[in-house]
Amino acid sequence: MQSVHTHSQTGRPAPSSATILSEQSPAVEGPCVSLIKLANYIPLHGMDWSARRVAEALCNFFDAECRHHHQEQETGLFRTLLRQAGDSDTLRRVEALIQELRGQHQTLVHSWQQMRQVLSDIAFCRPTTLSGKEAVRFATLYRDHVELEERLLRPLSSQILGAQLGMAQ
Repeated sequence: MQSVHTHSQTGRPAPSSATILSEQSPAVEGPCVSLIKLANYIPLHGMDWSARRVAEALCNFFDAECRHHHQEQETGLFRTLLRQAGDSDTLRRVEALIQELRGQHQTLVHSWQQMRQVLSDIAFCRPTTLSGKEAVRFATLYRDHVELEERLLRPLSSQILGAQLGMAQ
């Protein structure tokens, strides 16, 4: 019987290298567009039922999906890549990329805490202002983060884990 490793923080089974490799960034484009539309909608229509539901859905998405995604990277993928990097040049590339992504994760968490308060106020129809400028800034942070993951993390992960998976077959 194969033992199942679990993440200490989530208690869920730890993903295999194949699973880690195939996981994609959460689909943030839709929520980013919705956030910007919401910032434009509220000045025209107020915090009506539709605005409150969108704000609630955005809170749910960013609270759950993105936090889980970052957690999986921090406790799964990053550790696996560091362990399996191989030569010193690849290890340096992995370390530099992980440092950059962790910095972005911290920035995203901080930005989300601020945005979440505004969206929560909207969801509960409490007085607040959702700045279009802040909505665009938040969406841009997430889009840039996903773009970096797709451009650098995914190919590097494929290179490292693909080689490991190929040797295991």
